[in-house]
Amino acid sequence: MDSNTSSRNTENANFSNEISEYEKHRDTVHSGPSTILVARPTTDCDQQTEYSDSENNEETDSDAPALLESPIGASAVMQFLEDLIFHRKMTATQVVFLKDKYLKLCSYLSETRENEFNLVHQAKLFTTEVEHLNEVLAKADNYPDNFNTQADILREQLLTAENQLLCCEERCDELSYILESLRDEQKMLQRDYGRMPKEEETEKLRRQLERSCEEIRSETSKRCGEGRQLAQSLKDAHQAIQEEEKLVTITHVQLETLREEVSEASLLPLQYTKEADKLRKQKEEAEQLRDESVLEADQLKVEMENLEACRAQLDMESAKLGAQSAKKNIKIYDTQTQYDAISTQLDIAQQKDAEYALEKAETELRIKRLSEEKVCLTEQLKRLIRERDVAVQMARKAENGVQARKDAIKFSSAICQERKAALMAMKQLGQDKELFMKRNKLLKEIVGLQEALMQQCNLSDAERSRLQTSIQSQYQMNDELADLRVEVLELSRLVSIKADEREQKAREFRAATLRYARMQDELKTKGLLIQEHEKSLHGTQRHLRNFAQLYETIKEERNNCLTFIQLARQRMQESSEKMRVCTNELDILHNTLALKTEQIGKQRVKLKQAVTTRDSLRNELCKQAYSVRESELQSNQLERNIKCQNRIIEKCKNGLSEVQQAIGRVIQLRNERATQLVERNEELCVLQEKVRLQNDTRTKGEQELSLLDEQISWLNQEKMDLEQKLSVIKRKIKKRWELEDELTNKQIQLAMCQERVSRLESASIDPKALVMDPETGEPFEVDPINKHKDGTTDDLHLSRVREVQIREPDQTQLRLKLDSIQVQLLIREKKLLEYNLLLQATNRLVEKLKHRAGQGRDTTLHLSKTMNENQTEVNQTTKKLKAKTAELTMLMAMTFKLETEVEERRSQLLEGYRRLEAGDPPSEEMRIAWERQLKREQKKLTSSQQSNKQEVDNWDSWTTAPERPNAYILHTGDRAGEHEAHANEQPPPFNSLENRGPAHVTHAIPYGANAPFRPTEPGANMRHFRKPKLKELEL
Repeated sequence: MDSNTSSRNTENANFSNEISEYEKHRDTVHSGPSTILVARPTTDCDQQTEYSDSENNEETDSDAPALLESPIGASAVMQFLEDLIFHRKMTATQVVFLKDKYLKLCSYLSETRENEFNLVHQAKLFTTEVEHLNEVLAKADNYPDNFNTQADILREQLLTAENQLLCCEERCDELSYILESLRDEQKMLQRDYGRMPKEEETEKLRRQLERSCEEIRSETSKRCGEGRQLAQSLKDAHQAIQEEEKLVTITHVQLETLREEVSEASLLPLQYTKEADKLRKQKEEAEQLRDESVLEADQLKVEMENLEACRAQLDMESAKLGAQSAKKNIKIYDTQTQYDAISTQLDIAQQKDAEYALEKAETELRIKRLSEEKVCLTEQLKRLIRERDVAVQMARKAENGVQARKDAIKFSSAICQERKAALMAMKQLGQDKELFMKRNKLLKEIVGLQEALMQQCNLSDAERSRLQTSIQSQYQMNDELADLRVEVLELSRLVSIKADEREQKAREFRAATLRYARMQDELKTKGLLIQEHEKSLHGTQRHLRNFAQLYETIKEERNNCLTFIQLARQRMQESSEKMRVCTNELDILHNTLALKTEQIGKQRVKLKQAVTTRDSLRNELCKQAYSVRESELQSNQLERNIKCQNRIIEKCKNGLSEVQQAIGRVIQLRNERATQLVERNEELCVLQEKVRLQNDTRTKGEQELSLLDEQISWLNQEKMDLEQKLSVIKRKIKKRWELEDELTNKQIQLAMCQERVSRLESASIDPKALVMDPETGEPFEVDPINKHKDGTTDDLHLSRVREVQIREPDQTQLRLKLDSIQVQLLIREKKLLEYNLLLQATNRLVEKLKHRAGQGRDTTLHLSKTMNENQTEVNQTTKKLKAKTAELTMLMAMTFKLETEVEERRSQLLEGYRRLEAGDPPSEEMRIAWERQLKREQKKLTSSQQSNKQEVDNWDSWTTAPERPNAYILHTGDRAGEHEAHANEQPPPFNSLENRGPAHVTHAIPYGANAPFRPTEPGANMRHFRKPKLKELEL
């Protein structure tokens, strides 16, 4: 105890010292508001450096020999390392590493010594400052004692009041802490009680969950229906949108066709010029035809001679064909005979296949029968195994029952023998009569003692009457007790009779249960027999089905054979008909040959007549054409000369004026754009510098902000740690006061206990000491009645020693007492055995109840888990439903928007159709676009005209020849080698659509630099060439 108290005192003293140091530190922190200490947060790099520094310092402190203190030692170390290199114990790299490490250690040692010197100097300064402060405090403490002013008194009162206030605040804090802890405990108990499931609440929850499940199912069905409706509406909307898209595409196609028509209409003048060229070409072709017809006539004569030679050859070939046809007929007859033989072989093979199919079906039936018999045998075997297992189980049960009955008989016989032995012992000893005699003697003694007591006490009449009534009531109670004992014996007999009846009924119940089990087994066996009969019935039905299937297969094969026979006959008939047709065709060919020879002769006569008429017509046509050409050429040349001269004059005048104006405009634009470019370039440079400066300032500000955020977070963390430490210290202070109070109480109790122990030890040693009351601590008093009988009044208190005044009993009395005690012991042992049996039965019941309670807990846990799972599923389904409803609402909103857009597009389409029917453009936007296109085309025409004028001015010459077209239309029948009109424009690019394939193009394609030849198609090597990259403009 002393060691514990001393350790506690030392702990308390240490704790008080820590608190005082903490308060001093707090006062020092609060006393200097102008200086605020901000700790820099430690980083990983700093920690690593600190760790490395500490390791190096430790190494230098632990392993700093005298070699590091002098240059002689350093040179010795270097020499030692060089010797290691010389003896080849270490490599040069290792030695260099060690030298570097040695030099670093030397530098660290010098730094540590400098730091130690600085620290010692600072310690001296601080000690001088502390001594000065202590002197100031001593002067303040030695303030004159007799000089007491009112301010000092008020200061003392204020300090005492503050101390009391602090005490009260601490008590209030303690009480609030206790209240909070008690409230927390109350809340925890309430939560535990609320978590305990009750029957009514579980039933209510189950009903509510069932209702909620039904509601959710109904809601899900409704939502599914709504989702289907929405999906259907979405499908309808998509279909409507697709129809509208089709309409839009149709409108686009119509617009494209209209544009193509417009482009074709714009190309009409070119077509007219081309038609005139075509007419000229036709004239030239007619002249060429005239020359060609002469050549053809010569060729026809040659062909007539060739045809006559061919006719002779045909006659020879017809003879050869007749001989070949005879040979073919012979071959056909041979093939027909071979076909008949093959058909007979096929029939035989089909018959064999049918036989093989029948054998296969029979084997399959046998296999099925064997498999069914195998299944039946396996089922019988399983049934026999089950019956054997049931018989074995019944035999084991019977053996266990017999053994249990034998054990019960043995136990009951042992109890009966023990009871018989006890009765015989009582009868042999004659204790029954002796006990009865002793009982009567004791009753007589009790009556005598009661009468003597009545006489001694000198009681009044009322008290005597009360005593007599009490004695009579006692006698009545004894009589009633005897009657109750008789009743107990009778009840015990009834209990034994009832127990026998209960055992008999239990036996009857067991026999009934056995009968019931036998009946159930018989029912099972009959059910198994019924199942076997049903299985046999199913097997017969399967056999019948198999036979029906076989019959159907055979029937189908027979029908197939008949169909094959019919097909073979049909093919024979068809082949015979084909032979007839071939013979007829040969006859027709001979007839046609004769007719064609006659027609050739007639056509030769007609040809000769046509050639003569053609020659005459050509001569007349050439004469007329020559006269017309000469007249037209003269008139056209004169007109063209006049027109060209007028045009050249006008073009020159207009071109000069326009060129001068254009030159002035271009110069002005160039100057203005140059000035604008310079200004914009300067502004851009200024803006780039500003942007760069702003980016630099932004990055710096972000870095500073990140540093400040880190410092703030670290300071907040330190603040939280300090607050936690303060709260812990306050709690420790409260616990300390409680422990001090408990310690004082325990010390007082210990002193009292020690005094009491000393008293009890002294009393236990002294035999004449008085018997003390443990509760009051006072000695017990003697019984006043016995004291009055004895007539002594000296010793009122009981003593620990009591003298024995009765004489010792004899050996016979002692033996009788021992026998009676042994009998009582046997009775008590029997009672103890009965109690043990009852305890075992109760323990079994308790274990069963515990098992049931555990099962109930498991079931409740399972139910609670299922409830929680259902709740989670319900929550998940609700969330999913909410998400789906949100998606559906979004889709509805999208569909509504799409419907509005579709309605707007429909209205626009209807307005476009109406305007088109009225002859107006479909919309104002289209009208504006069309006007822009027209303006662009006009600009192109004007620019082309200006370019033509400039070219004429440059060339200073003109011709009366017709202008050649600068483009061509690509038709499917045109070839790349045809000659067309000349052109001055550049060729189209190689990747243009006109040069990729021979597709039909409606618009005109310009010639290239090689006019009048068309541009060549791009070859296969074009895909290996890279496209040219245009240079970027640099201002």
